[in-house]
Amino acid sequence: MFEKRREPVRVKNMTAGAPWRSLLPFAVPLMLGSAFQQVYTLTDTAVVGRVLGVSGLAALGACDLLTWIVSACLQAYTEGFSIRMANAFGAQDHRRLHRTMVTAAALTAIGGLLLTVLMQLAAPFILTWMEVQPDIFPLALTYLRIIYAGIPFVATYQFCFAILRALGNSRTPLRSMALSSVLNILLDLLFVAVFHLGIGGAAFATILSQAVSAGYSLVHAKPLLPLGDFRTHLDFSLTRGMLGLSLPMVGQILISSIGGLVVQTVVNGFSVSFIAGYTATYKLYGLVEMAAIAYGYAVTTYTSQNLGARQISRIRQGLFDAVKIALATALLVSGAMLLWGEPLVGLFISGEAAEVATSVSVGYEFLCVMSYGLPALYLLHIFQACLQGLGRAVFATVNSFCELAIRASVVLYFSDLWGSSRVFWAEPVTWSISMLILGGSLFYTMRGKKFDLGPVQPGSD
Repeated sequence: MFEKRREPVRVKNMTAGAPWRSLLPFAVPLMLGSAFQQVYTLTDTAVVGRVLGVSGLAALGACDLLTWIVSACLQAYTEGFSIRMANAFGAQDHRRLHRTMVTAAALTAIGGLLLTVLMQLAAPFILTWMEVQPDIFPLALTYLRIIYAGIPFVATYQFCFAILRALGNSRTPLRSMALSSVLNILLDLLFVAVFHLGIGGAAFATILSQAVSAGYSLVHAKPLLPLGDFRTHLDFSLTRGMLGLSLPMVGQILISSIGGLVVQTVVNGFSVSFIAGYTATYKLYGLVEMAAIAYGYAVTTYTSQNLGARQISRIRQGLFDAVKIALATALLVSGAMLLWGEPLVGLFISGEAAEVATSVSVGYEFLCVMSYGLPALYLLHIFQACLQGLGRAVFATVNSFCELAIRASVVLYFSDLWGSSRVFWAEPVTWSISMLILGGSLFYTMRGKKFDLGPVQPGSD
């Protein structure tokens, strides 16, 4: 499939062998890569919190969701392309695989540039809409301006990751994320703690490390791309099918994020100490969720490849194995957070003793509430990933409207029941109900009499 003159690149066919032996070896490197990213994120939070104090940490917290939305949208956008590639790879349709790769490269470039312009223009208006407090507004805007300038780098490495994941390679993304995270930590310490460049220094550290990650990923993904003039493989007739899967996944992120923005807006109305505690724990959210995300990627690639190979019973076996693995992991992570969560939260906050104590108390309460809902969150990722791998991304998109309604309802109308803690309970309540909805959708899809036809026929789009 790949020319001999090129350096060999590790790929993995997930259509044979015990399902769990395909899922776990694929997921573990992604999990480790996420762990490196979380170490960076936590270090970034700790450096900003310790050096710039509560105000700097609160400003970073006001930007958290806005920076996550951009990264998540690009990830979802390219993941849709990855599913198409994995399906072609599983079907051993090399011609369609190459055409999909090159067309995905063009669509990613266009999407990345448009998103860069849009977010630069929208940043001040979004912060205003979110009612970010005046004393941290300039810091938040500075951070976003710099971060959004790095969107093309994010688009590049997400595209490369999409190719690698589609072909069963999760080790190269691990090395890329490890390199980026270590560099980010070093630059964070240099720019913020040594050169005292403030929150802008933290943002510069992030985009420089993203640029390195993009370059490294591109070098290692290039051997998987077809040789010759890319224009001979570019096929915009595939665009409709590719965007038909990618855009609903992006829509799901955007719709769900509106609920997150509603929560963040409510949080912004509380004291700076409350915001700082909430922010510290929200950083840990990535740590507790990283295994679920890795399992989700594994299930998506596994399902897509086996759908291309027409191995429907194997998809069911893999789903059963993934559920068992996910539940066991969720219980372990929940226990760890309940036991050691309070000192973890305290690592990110400095200032006057009373202020710090309040922030840590808020953060640990949020972490405990979050831990109770982790089994539902992990199952939610598995069900959603399987549906997306089957080409049924529309179910997840429809579910995102439910998530928006649930999350917004809890934070806006349950103040009498939970008070300020409603912004914590909004998460596990949303995860639990959404898990049941997607579980039902997946059961309906898997038992369908025409399921074996699949959403994507090999060699067609």
